[in-house]
Amino acid sequence: MSESWQWTTDKFTSDPWRPCYHIAAATGLINDPNGFSFHQGHFQLFYQWNPFGCEHKNKHWGHFSSRDLVHWQSHAAALAPTDWFDKDGCYSGTAVSNGENLELYYTGNVRNGEQRLSYQCKALLQPGGKVEKLGPLTIEGLDNYTGHVRDPKFFRWGEQSWIVLGVQTLDLQGGISLLQQQDQRWCERHYVTKDINFGHPQQAYMWECPDLLQLDDQWLLLACPQGIHSDSAEYNSTNLSGYFTVDMHAGPAELSISNDFQLLDYGFEFYAPQTLQHQGETVLIGWLGLPDEAEHPTVAHNWTQMLGLPRSLSWQDGYLLQQPIAAIRELISGQQQHSYGAGKHSLSGISRSCLLEMELTACGAFQLLLPCGDASLSICANQGQWVIERGELGCANSDKKRVYQSRSENPTKLQLFIDSSSFELFVNDGEAVLSGRLFPQQAWGQAQLVLDDGQVALTLSQLRNSWIEE
Repeated sequence: MSESWQWTTDKFTSDPWRPCYHIAAATGLINDPNGFSFHQGHFQLFYQWNPFGCEHKNKHWGHFSSRDLVHWQSHAAALAPTDWFDKDGCYSGTAVSNGENLELYYTGNVRNGEQRLSYQCKALLQPGGKVEKLGPLTIEGLDNYTGHVRDPKFFRWGEQSWIVLGVQTLDLQGGISLLQQQDQRWCERHYVTKDINFGHPQQAYMWECPDLLQLDDQWLLLACPQGIHSDSAEYNSTNLSGYFTVDMHAGPAELSISNDFQLLDYGFEFYAPQTLQHQGETVLIGWLGLPDEAEHPTVAHNWTQMLGLPRSLSWQDGYLLQQPIAAIRELISGQQQHSYGAGKHSLSGISRSCLLEMELTACGAFQLLLPCGDASLSICANQGQWVIERGELGCANSDKKRVYQSRSENPTKLQLFIDSSSFELFVNDGEAVLSGRLFPQQAWGQAQLVLDDGQVALTLSQLRNSWIEE
């Protein structure tokens, strides 16, 4: 195996920002998760990858596999931009197992001068790891779109095979296109768009990474609208990631969007999620990054970007819940537990790779400060409003503050995952998630917890490295 794909202990000990239990490429740039699937006894996860540098170009499909969504094995790249139909990038897509082979559907990006062309392509991952490219699909009905047609996600409706695509119309409006397979052709059956209400109603110029999934009786459409501006001075990114509830009673050809757009993550960096449904559980994984981000300091170590924790999804009382997968607890290597009442308390043991959990009883407000020089982290909750603030990131134009208004007046539960250069905060049993990146220049200091009232049961767990060495 080439060095580009090797994982060894020295990659962690020599790089303080290298994640211990999140997915990142050994070298180069990683972004969108692709082809999230289960095939021949293993979870398969591909990802957008530039193995040759830390810029958004030379997009390959990197490849990991896992038996449990916690311990990951790296493999050679599955797709490379080597053919006329994908010469400028093997862009995002999906995968579906047919038993013997894993079918890969992806967008081939082609640029001829100022002209941009997109081909929706198919490939087969065969037993033994060999990949056979089958070239572009035959598609009818996409004449009303620009060259921005991408990110095919395969799904089934009964016995029918469908693909949902992110598209941009000729008048530069984003939406989705729904394609149905008929013999060896794919035919467009429906186009859907909706204004995004993010402070005020707006039209996105593109919807990326669409995904259709069913939780119990509720269908959801996941999408990443681009070109959306917030009314808040604290929110600078114009790239969102979220979902709509949709009505699918009459089938995909008559899909209609039922409600306003809801964010999947209320934090700083989260984009391009993809879901997998396996043995009754729906799991989501996303990229802890954004398309318009400044260069991260990890570029000095010849890598950049990472994926988030797998999240288990459920639909309860009309709301989406997202919780860390239960198997992540297998990484716990040691714990300390404390019970605190109102007042100020100190806590040692915050580390590069840990999980901090708080169960709150009759608590109206608290403040948690995790000092780490310029890269400190602060979490406050008061009368249902959660505020998370982070210190300097070491890269330009990075937002420092996020606010989430809970459905519950009092905070009840907090789970904070820290992994070298990332954090993910799960609020009130998965009611909301707030994720982001942070690049500490020193070890974490003694945490400070201020509890206005009530009681808290606090558990701090150390987490082991989850990578399978080559």
